[in-house]
Amino acid sequence: MINCLGTNTINLEDKLARSLGIFYMTRHYLTSSALKSVYFYLVYSHLQYTIGAWGSVPKSTLNHLYVLQNKLIRAMNSASYRSHATPLYHQSNLLKVNDIYHLEIAKMMHYLHNGKLPQAFDDYFVPVTSVHTHITRKAIHGNYFLHSISSKHGKRSIRYHGPKIWDSVDNTLQRLSSILFRKRYRAHLISQYAEEDTAF
Repeated sequence: MINCLGTNTINLEDKLARSLGIFYMTRHYLTSSALKSVYFYLVYSHLQYTIGAWGSVPKSTLNHLYVLQNKLIRAMNSASYRSHATPLYHQSNLLKVNDIYHLEIAKMMHYLHNGKLPQAFDDYFVPVTSVHTHITRKAIHGNYFLHSISSKHGKRSIRYHGPKIWDSVDNTLQRLSSILFRKRYRAHLISQYAEEDTAF
């Protein structure tokens, strides 16, 4: 399974590498707004597509993808190849690969929490209230039971990542409508780049 997903990331890397050449050729002729539109069309759409399936593969498998995305964000901003990429993501209001994954999984869990997923998922993710009879913080916040998994493969599954990511979402966001949830959780993820930048 991982080999198959690894092949998908290689195909994605090829697409991003071709897009990088386009950004180098056009960045001096297009406005920042136009460049961002090109980015969403050529890059983000491919990164987002099926990321729920391959976004949790080992970091070593995704390393080249991270590097390519960083090169793209520098090209968009006409920044030096030595420039730290994180403030550029914050400045451009764009998500890194790993946070695109977090957003997509959080959106899925939000749909689940609001009964908008097929019933097949009801047994896949178990509410804490179905496991514990006593009141816990997680039960009050409507969180899901995090299964005890020891294998590396299991810890890369959506069944493991879904409850873990949902547990990290502030409960005030969990109660929002789907549209507002996506908008504000995305803003939350990007806001962390500013905090990360101050650490350097």
